[in-house]
Amino acid sequence: MVGKNQIFVPAIKNNLKVLNNSVLSIFPFIEICVWSTSLFNEFSKHQSNVVFTMVEVEKTVEESVFLYLKEHNKNVFLNPKKELLSIYIVEINNPIIVKSLVSESPLQK
Repeated sequence: MVGKNQIFVPAIKNNLKVLNNSVLSIFPFIEICVWSTSLFNEFSKHQSNVVFTMVEVEKTVEESVFLYLKEHNKNVFLNPKKELLSIYIVEINNPIIVKSLVSESPLQK
């Protein structure tokens, strides 16, 4: 429909909800966005077989969230560089990437 904007509402998998709730149980007052790169497959003709779980949090707590997640998951990375991503992390099954949340991110609750 021309001139009508529709809000994209992704289907959120249960493992992302569990991860989100786990972090919020320890850090209840932070802004957080948990999402999966598998969402891009919905818009792509060529499907990616590499899936990252992204945990975006406020810059002041990213290291604390990383350490918390690292206690429960071995495949957690804090702001990995492009080289690390392309060489090592793509070989890991469902890695979790912790990074800074952009202050103007359009979050949906």
